[in-house]
Amino acid sequence: MSRQRSVPSPGLVFLAVGALWLAGCSSNPTFELPDPAEQVEAQEWEADSSDRLHSALQRLDERSRDIVQRRWMTEDKATLHELADKYGVSAERIRQIEANALTKLRGMMAVA
Repeated sequence: MSRQRSVPSPGLVFLAVGALWLAGCSSNPTFELPDPAEQVEAQEWEADSSDRLHSALQRLDERSRDIVQRRWMTEDKATLHELADKYGVSAERIRQIEANALTKLRGMMAVA
C-alpha cells in the first residue's frame, strides 16, 4: 500500500515563510513579534549613528571626505585608480588617505 505525501499549497508555504520572517525565527523561536520598545530603540540608535557619522564626515578635509564617500558610501564605488587620476596622485596615496580618514572617523565616532 503506497502512502501519498500531502504537499502544502504554495500559498500556505508563503504564509509560513512570512510568519517566520516576521517573527525573526532565528532569534525568536517562540514566533512572537519583536518588542516595539526594542524596535524604537534600534531606530533611535540608527538615527544617532547616522547623525554622528554625518558630523564626523564634515570634520574631514574635502579630499578625504570625497575619497571615503566615493569608496564606501555610494552604490557605484570608485576604484583607487579612478580617484588617483582625479587627484593626480598614486593609487597607493589614495589608499593611505582613505585609511587615515577611516581611522579619524572611528575616533570621532567613538567620542561623539
